Amino acid sequence: MSDEKKAERSSTKSLDDDHFIESKKEKMNINDLHPEERKRLRMLGLITTNADGEEQEATDAQLDAILQKTIQNEDPNVLADKYMMKHGLYDSLKALTTKIVLNRPADPVGFMANDLEQQIKDQANS
Repeated sequence: MSDEKKAERSSTKSLDDDHFIESKKEKMNINDLHPEERKRLRMLGLITTNADGEEQEATDAQLDAILQKTIQNEDPNVLADKYMMKHGLYDSLKALTTKIVLNRPADPVGFMANDLEQQIKDQANS
């Protein structure tokens, strides 16, 4: 995928307010995943099988349908997961954790606070 296509995809927003997910990253390469990861993602409906029998990442519409069904159950864990996905918190927390592990600050909590403050400033400036 060209850099222009990646940039175009990362800036695409849903025009429909009923959508939970906003595409922010390029699609994952399913073949790079550990077999156990693929199994779990299939169980969650995040990996589907196309008409040719090939695995593919679920589309945003499929993910929205999954999330709509889970809201009806009102399971607090499912609702928390929906919230985390909607706001991209899984990716944010993974990135923050990676920064902590790579930098190994003496005060990890202070490091997280400073990083989050910087993210807030960056968002305000953009």
